[in-house]
Formats: sequence, C-alpha cells, structure tokens
Amino acid sequence: MSGTGGGGVRGVADVMAGSNDVQEDLLLDLRAAADAGDFAAAGMAFDRFAGALRRHMEAEDQLLLPLLDSRTPELAPAVALMRAEHVFIRAMMAAMDASLFARDVHGFRHAFEQLGRVLPAHEARESRMLYPALERTLTTSERAALSALLANRL
Repeated sequence: MSGTGGGGVRGVADVMAGSNDVQEDLLLDLRAAADAGDFAAAGMAFDRFAGALRRHMEAEDQLLLPLLDSRTPELAPAVALMRAEHVFIRAMMAAMDASLFARDVHGFRHAFEQLGRVLPAHEARESRMLYPALERTLTTSERAALSALLANRL
C-alpha cells in the first residue's frame, strides 16, 4: 500500500494521488468557468488542468508503465488499458481545447463529459491496482528515488 511506511519514505502512490487531487481541483475550476460562459477564464483553467494532466500521463508513460511492464507482467492487460485510455484522454483534451478556441459550448461539454466518464475509473485502477503492485516490487531506496523523481516532474 501507499503511505510513508518503510522509514518515512513517501510512496509512488502518494505522489501520484496528490497529482490526481490537483487535477480534480483544476477540473472543477474549468467546469465552473465553462458553465459561466467565461471563455477567457475557461481557457486559462484548461491550460492549468491540461498541463497537470499531461505531466501526470507523461510520468506514467515514461516511468511507471515501463516499470510495470518489466516487473509485473501479469498486469499486462491493465497496463495496456491504461495506455489506451491515455490516447483517449489526450484526444478529449484536444477536443476540449479546440472547442474552447472556437467558443463551441456543445463540443466542449461533449468532450468534458467523455473525459469525466473515463477519468474516475482510470484513477481508481491506478491507485487500487497498479501503483500498489509496482510499489511491492520496489526496494525502499528505489521507491524513494522514484517518488522524488515523480514529485519533481509533477
């Protein structure tokens, strides 16, 4: 499990959960601005949200998923699903961005709703299955180094 067990070392799951929390707050700001019809504020909120989400997915794609591939081959189907969801999430973010630029409320809401259908299950799979499985394969020093690296990237 995550936590600071093992001598106070912050876990990968803790760092990534903090990233998810930030994204959820930014997504609420984005929704509020879009619902108010304030495209300038929505554009700024989108940039903050998209930046946080991109950094999160890049950390997973470049660091965590390759480690899961090599250390937990039994989770290959779940890792493949995460990668496929990242493609979908990026497509919905691009659609949201284009819709905001075009001031297309309907297009924005559609992409926002599609993203909202995927993110909760995606985050649950990360936090309940993948991150704990990865942490079980890490030594204390590996966990500390990976957590620090992630914290710096996010």
